[in-house]
Amino acid sequence: MKRILSIILTLSLLLPAIALADVQSQVEAPAAYRAVWQSNTGKTIITVDAVVEVPSVQQMMVYPASQRVFTIDDLLHVATACFGDIPYGSYPNNLDSLTQCGASSDPTAVVIQATSENAAGNLALLTFNQLRRHDGNLWYGMIQFEGRGYARYRVADLPIAGAVSADSREKAGSIARVIDPDMALVYEGLSMGYDDDSGMSGLRGDMFVFTRSINGSPVAWTSKECYAYDNFGDTYNLKIPYESMTVIIDRQDGSVWLQWQAPHTIDLASGQAVTLLSFNQIMTIAAQLLPLKYQFQEQYLSTSNQDANRLTVNRITLSYSRMQNRDNPTGYMMVPVWDFFNAENPAESLLTINAVDGTVIDRGFGY
Repeated sequence: MKRILSIILTLSLLLPAIALADVQSQVEAPAAYRAVWQSNTGKTIITVDAVVEVPSVQQMMVYPASQRVFTIDDLLHVATACFGDIPYGSYPNNLDSLTQCGASSDPTAVVIQATSENAAGNLALLTFNQLRRHDGNLWYGMIQFEGRGYARYRVADLPIAGAVSADSREKAGSIARVIDPDMALVYEGLSMGYDDDSGMSGLRGDMFVFTRSINGSPVAWTSKECYAYDNFGDTYNLKIPYESMTVIIDRQDGSVWLQWQAPHTIDLASGQAVTLLSFNQIMTIAAQLLPLKYQFQEQYLSTSNQDANRLTVNRITLSYSRMQNRDNPTGYMMVPVWDFFNAENPAESLLTINAVDGTVIDRGFGY
């Protein structure tokens, strides 16, 4: 009897610790991972020499998510963060007339503009766009701020690899926190500048990309946007882009360029507990699928005078990504995923794997 009681007592002490095991303990991921994966022909070679990034949280769950429209509060938060104390143009009490569905054959965006002279005496511009589909129904919204009133920096451009200023990072972070405290920095790099009338210039800006944080875990950002078409009843509707906020700080005068697109609501109260596959299980899947995914490029080896198709993975990350519901295409889930990033193009995820069931996710289609 004493032995049985001792076992019960031991289990009672261990079970809470097991239940509270953090994500790192669940997946058992190393700090770094090295391997070489090849196709069955030996002509597609994936070299993995990567840091492994796992969020320091107790658990990751699957959460329902939905697209939402921008509100007047969103617009005013951006105005406060970007204009600062400088007065800016007035706005309507709400955006209801702009963000409601309505049958229309006009695909153009609805725009609100406000201008103000900033401290340097330069014109600044804030714009709200509610993009619509060809039938007039809502597509997604976008808020843009241009520190000099024109596209000196194009926030849609992908970041260029390079070191950014610590001061710029702090400034971009403070702007994002004012706009939405749940937006977290996930990527940074450099941005090429453009002259107003002569195209690309020698200007440089520090670019920072923010995504929504879910209970301390980031949402992945990659260079692959969700712009594929869905064929629902032969309507061919464009999918909704992933939510992101890009902030560019000009290195010359500190002017700000910003773009916030496609906001979403995450239903944290309805999260479902899941069991994550181990890191080793994910690596077994990736070792088979990554070479297979890029094996098609072997057909071009002879024309490029190469003996093999080579890729290098330098980052492996566990984070969240939005997935479209299979049984409800207008609904979404935030799902834990593993991404394998390309060393030659740091923003490109070569492969995205569902961390729960091991299936591959196509970021262009969103599932």
